[in-house]
Amino acid sequence: MANDISGVGRSAGNTRITGPQGPAGERARGEVGNQTGASAPGGDRVSLTGGAEALRQAESIAREASGVDPARVEAIRDAIAEGRYTIDTAKLAERLIADEKLLG
Repeated sequence: MANDISGVGRSAGNTRITGPQGPAGERARGEVGNQTGASAPGGDRVSLTGGAEALRQAESIAREASGVDPARVEAIRDAIAEGRYTIDTAKLAERLIADEKLLG
């Protein structure tokens, strides 16, 4: 038997709990680990769908990535120090306006 628990937590619709029903139609309670296919002492089983597992991997990769290119930072620093770095104010203004429109 599988019960979809959509709307619960951050990964709504991506977690499925299966197992025996407890008294009065309630789920048997037990501690469940954060790993795919974990079993609880009460006999319940939690498994992540493929989409949830892909999201978990993507979040992990994003947390580990700095998003900074050290070589580019150094090149910009050098250009500023040497007076070669110029800012296209019209282009900057256009991008600020576009970002503001996206934020609403």
